[in-house]
Amino acid sequence: MIEWLKTEDARPGATMSRRRLLSGALPGALALLAPPYLAAASAAPPMLFGGLLTSLSEPGSCVEHKARERLVPRLGETLVWMPWPRAYRCAERGNALLFPLIRTPGRERDWQWIAPLLTDALVLVLAPAGARAGHRAADLQDLRIGTIRDSFISARLADLGFHNVEFAPSERTNARKLGLGRLDAWATLERVALAPEHQPFLPAGYVTRPLDERPLTLWLAASRDLDARAYTVPAAPPG
Repeated sequence: MIEWLKTEDARPGATMSRRRLLSGALPGALALLAPPYLAAASAAPPMLFGGLLTSLSEPGSCVEHKARERLVPRLGETLVWMPWPRAYRCAERGNALLFPLIRTPGRERDWQWIAPLLTDALVLVLAPAGARAGHRAADLQDLRIGTIRDSFISARLADLGFHNVEFAPSERTNARKLGLGRLDAWATLERVALAPEHQPFLPAGYVTRPLDERPLTLWLAASRDLDARAYTVPAAPPG
């Protein structure tokens, strides 16, 4: 049973469209509504959340296939797709697995790290006017920068001294805002910035620059309350 929940609009009162591909996830959905301590004690199977990040992480993507390789088949059939920030908040409640999640020192003790899925880089996509502000991070800190809420990227921007940050519910919204001149720059993963579905929205002459020299690894992770061994399989031996 796969349920895809998606929104592209950050306006107050915006509605969310639902497309249910297969149904029957009611027991797991009810468990999701429980407080964390009740979810942890529940006999219900864990929820599996896929965070939508355009073509990088969506139904049928490479990230999904790699995550499924490490899951017992019956759990893979309960996958629920949501915009990434919402998927993260739901998985934080417990009794859940989530992908993709960037592994960072600040998150290390909050999750069980099941399997790496891919490695990417953090970049800044700049409108031409923003690119002319300079090349150093200090030159760009007054720019209006867009990212998605609750992501590692927003915390990393703060670490780098960027405080004029605007949040959106999806990366497509950030691409659109950059193209409309409502942002000077967009902080995201390189694979997301280069996704074909974003290109029509980006301004002519946009520039992509590395924002952080450290590579970022995206993982399949489990909440700390879960016995992850019961729902995952060992990695296949190399060769």
